Amino acid sequence: MKIEINEKGTPEFYKEVVCTTAQYARLVKNPEAKLVDSFKAIKTYIILCAVIFVLLIVMGIAWGMDLLTIVAIVMIGLALALSILQLTRLNKVVESMLNGPHDSIFTVDEEGVELEKVGSQLVRMSWNNVAFVRVFDESVCFFSKDVRGFVLALTKKYEKQVLDYIRENGINVRVIE
Repeated sequence: MKIEINEKGTPEFYKEVVCTTAQYARLVKNPEAKLVDSFKAIKTYIILCAVIFVLLIVMGIAWGMDLLTIVAIVMIGLALALSILQLTRLNKVVESMLNGPHDSIFTVDEEGVELEKVGSQLVRMSWNNVAFVRVFDESVCFFSKDVRGFVLALTKKYEKQVLDYIRENGINVRVIE
């Protein structure tokens, strides 16, 4: 079965794919684990770090800047900067996915699954290398058993077609809906 994809996915779809990929190891260990919104988690962490950073500065001004306070300010400032950098990188990944080539062919057959970005890239995963298939809010993802941890994803719009094909053809792969 071949699915020709000529439209770009939604920003929500690409954010979910980024979160899924970022949590690959955790999800392979526990395939039914809740998918954490990495973007929301990092934003929460940034707010928390910013509040602590400001409190430390206020405490330092009010009670004097001792060595421990200065070290704490530097450490929380570093954590804040790294968190902002991580969020920026994740957003750039989503942006590049939104602006990348959108014409794709997703193939599901007896041998495995394949995603071809027309004119640029082809990724194929045999069924014996598929750890499981999981349906999320915006996507259907095929998780590799490979330690490099890649995920093939397509929008949930194609869920019924893909899952029906897997069931009808007796493909032996775990499907988590």
